[in-house]
Amino acid sequence: MGRSEDALEQLGRISDRVATVKISGDVEEDVEALARFSPLDVFFDISPASAKDSSHFLAGMAALRPGGRVSLVGGLKGDVGFPYGQLVHKGLTIKGKFMNTAQQAKDLIKLVERGILEIGDRAGMKVTGKSRLESWEEAFRTAAEESGSGSDVYFTPNKE
Repeated sequence: MGRSEDALEQLGRISDRVATVKISGDVEEDVEALARFSPLDVFFDISPASAKDSSHFLAGMAALRPGGRVSLVGGLKGDVGFPYGQLVHKGLTIKGKFMNTAQQAKDLIKLVERGILEIGDRAGMKVTGKSRLESWEEAFRTAAEESGSGSDVYFTPNKE
C-alpha cells in the first residue's frame, strides 16, 4: 500500500508475486481494495513517521484473517489507535521490532542469492551513488538529491 501511483507501478513491475493498493485516505475504501487479496495472513507495516494518521494502518488490520499477525517495524511517531474489538475477536498477534535481527538479515541475503528477491537492474532499481562509510555525508546528500522509488545509494566496504 502506498500513496504514490508511480512508486506503486514501479513496485508492481518487480515481480508477478507483488500486488499493490493505492491508499485512498478512507479506511473503508482501503479495506475494500484489500478485499481482493484477503483474508490476509500478515500486515507488515514499515511506514515512515509522516504516515501516523494514514488510513492504511486500520485497513491493513481489518483485512487480516482470524489468527493473523501484525508486524510493526516502521517509524511512526507517537501513539496509534488499534481496533481493540478486531484484535480480540480475530485473535490477532502484534509484534514490533525496530530494524532486524542478524538472522533476519541472513535470511534476506538468502532470498537475494536464490533469486526470489531481485535487486539492482533486474528489479528496475538504479544505483545513484556508492560511498565509503567515512563519506557518509556525501552519501546522505546524494540520497536526498536522488531520492525516489527505485533509486538507491549504498555504503561500500573500505576494501574493494
